[in-house]
Amino acid sequence: MDLHDVLPPAVPAKEPLALAEDHHACTARPLGVREIAGRPVGAYAREAPGRAGPAPCVAEAAVPARERDAVVRHVLDGSGPLGERPAGRGADTVDGDVR
Repeated sequence: MDLHDVLPPAVPAKEPLALAEDHHACTARPLGVREIAGRPVGAYAREAPGRAGPAPCVAEAAVPARERDAVVRHVLDGSGPLGERPAGRGADTVDGDVR
């Protein structure tokens, strides 16, 4: 397949294809909810097998995105009493593979 049939000539194909070949899931483990500056923040440990060096991993964005969704779902859009909403948010964690 000629990639220029799919992508405009100005879009490089080599680099995204190299990223896709090496893309793998990372494991996220919840460490609980902590209070930072008066706000509940979920803490996670991430395991990235086969990772060499400090290069960023696209899976790093998965956990903060999940945390944001949990806050919106439970605290902002929640329907229970306001004082009980953070507990629902704290129980809404990810434990396992993230991409």
